[in-house]
Amino acid sequence: MSNKIKVFKIKAVTASPFYTGEVREEEKRASRVNFPVRKTATGRVIVPFKGALRSSLEQLLRANGEQVCDTGQPKARPCGRCVLCDLFGSMREKARATVSFLISEQDKSQIVREATHIKINRENGSVSDTFKGEEVIEGTVFNGVILVENPKPKDEELIKAAIKYLEAAGVGGWKSRGYGKMKFEIEVEEAEKSKFLRN
Repeated sequence: MSNKIKVFKIKAVTASPFYTGEVREEEKRASRVNFPVRKTATGRVIVPFKGALRSSLEQLLRANGEQVCDTGQPKARPCGRCVLCDLFGSMREKARATVSFLISEQDKSQIVREATHIKINRENGSVSDTFKGEEVIEGTVFNGVILVENPKPKDEELIKAAIKYLEAAGVGGWKSRGYGKMKFEIEVEEAEKSKFLRN
């Protein structure tokens, strides 16, 4: 086994308002709004990122005719045999890629605003309902890291393709409303495994 690990340092800057999507139930109960952002215990905003990477690659590779999982289907599970299961893991196989959350550089109080959303009755044009959500403002910087053990030649190509896809498609919730646009920067380096992982 290789003693090397490939390190992808990710910087993401919001180009439109951003909603984190996945939120813990206790955060929903404690919030004054219907849709709070997700945050760390220290008040930074966090974004789950592994699922977005994998699902974007599933779509890209299937569109190119490759046989890979479709974990977006109801009750679907990773197959354990395809190139993405090899990289991101499955029920049977340990992941080679460890994907951190994207974490904001600034505290939630500095980068999050509250917005009221209106639901329109399509029959008569009247307001049928309103709900409140928290959104991250434009220009917010997030950072994350992807560590790939026992790197293979195609790993970097796959991860960069996923990042490019997400830059166009968006990340997080409410993407159909124009939310979630991000600009990404990636730095890639190789390092000794012992520097990042416990044996």
